[in-house]
Amino acid sequence: MKNKGDMVLLTVLDKNGGEHSVSADSADTIAESLALSGLFEPLALCSGIGNCGRCQVRLERGIPETTPEEKRLLSESRLQQGWRLGCRHRVKQGMRIFVPAELRRNAASVPEFFDGETVLAVDLGTSSIWWRCADRSGRCLAEGHFPNPQLGTGSDVVSRIAFALDPHGRIRLREAVLKALRRTASRCPGRLSAMCVAGNTAMTAILLDADVHTLASAPYGIPDPGDRTVVFEGLPPCRIPPQIAPFVGGDVSAGLAALLLRQKPPFLLIDMGTNGEFVLVTEHGAAVSSIPLGPALEGMGLSCGGIAEPGAVSAFSVSPSGLQASVIGGGEAQHLCGVGALSLTALLVRIGVLNRDGRPAVKASLPLAKRLLQNIIRDDSGWKLKIPGGFLTGRDVEEILKVKAAFSMTLAHLAAEYAEEFANQNLEFVLSGAFGAHISPENLETLNFLPPGSASRTIVAGNTSLDGAEALLLYPDIESSLRNLCRQCAVVSRIPDHSAEYISHMHF
Repeated sequence: MKNKGDMVLLTVLDKNGGEHSVSADSADTIAESLALSGLFEPLALCSGIGNCGRCQVRLERGIPETTPEEKRLLSESRLQQGWRLGCRHRVKQGMRIFVPAELRRNAASVPEFFDGETVLAVDLGTSSIWWRCADRSGRCLAEGHFPNPQLGTGSDVVSRIAFALDPHGRIRLREAVLKALRRTASRCPGRLSAMCVAGNTAMTAILLDADVHTLASAPYGIPDPGDRTVVFEGLPPCRIPPQIAPFVGGDVSAGLAALLLRQKPPFLLIDMGTNGEFVLVTEHGAAVSSIPLGPALEGMGLSCGGIAEPGAVSAFSVSPSGLQASVIGGGEAQHLCGVGALSLTALLVRIGVLNRDGRPAVKASLPLAKRLLQNIIRDDSGWKLKIPGGFLTGRDVEEILKVKAAFSMTLAHLAAEYAEEFANQNLEFVLSGAFGAHISPENLETLNFLPPGSASRTIVAGNTSLDGAEALLLYPDIESSLRNLCRQCAVVSRIPDHSAEYISHMHF
């Protein structure tokens, strides 16, 4: 646990020539302090492990010694100019820091075209916050999404929990999200009367200022059960969905609420993000399981990765001329998002560029595959393939392979516990989450995330957490059915020593 430090004063320079005074905790890194200052648009970082290089800043005063990570990622000339990785150094009194990030944009005003009663549904994700404002009939009046302002303290749930173990850190994370929610509420047309925030157990605990120690070490527990309405200053009454298990939270229970309105059992709800959650729902009950997946599916931690936003490559195809990239919003490819990384990896496996172990093939039969293999660059750090938007590296594929192993191992364990239910050919796989809204079931089957033959009965349901948060506001009668389903959920835990099984799943 990180102890609270003394408060220090920093001078922060932005790329537009502005100068800002920032009060920071000396126990925080430069990246954490800048992220929590609220000055800049949140960046998707690598959780402070010094891999992505996106937290680069130039120090004009108080320049620290270089670290091994900086020597690996930054050129000698940039190091001499004072460039450093913000995640590798703690703030010190009097530091003068140039930050090349975008200043936070002011919320756009919303035309007053509606003056009736409205509600606000929010999917509070570890990486992104999605929201939708609707009238009481369910008509969408405004919606959007933006990076979670807590990102600078870590891109995955584990690093977020570690930061929140200290009550002072938890308060700072909480205030960052509440400010974002208030800005979002200000964009909603009409008379905002209620809201619902659906988040995983860690995000929910931080929002409710609950102690997160039970999520940090075994035996794990739910910090706050939710299933109640709370009031935050400057916001309408806020409904918090029930938290099902230590790592199966309100985002999943809200997703169940949405599916109860439109999906008949049996089905398996799969929520893919920095954490993977599985909920098997039958006519007789339900069972849940979860596994940490890390930030790779959100695009973080990849060498040229980032979140799904304009400029991100979301899918790949092949043509006689080579790889073709689909870019969100059109235009030039800027980086690779998680869905794009899976699409590319599946394509490379299908055409024979990559073996099932994730390594480049020695030879290939297809002309395009041969050409791509010839374009692979090898150096001391491994191999990399030039693609639109940057490179795909061997380390990137290894990260995806780790995610796949954790995912398929947990799914296989759940299937073993409920063999009869999984043998039912009427069982449908429901992919949810903002990530699941764009993923191809065929790609997941190619990479062995899903068992053979399952793509044909896989439904891409989109952001069921957001849909469910809205449903809980518009159809309060669903609460009773949801509460009963959550209470009867059996929790299928991971086996204590799963290293051998995990290794057996390290293949596509």
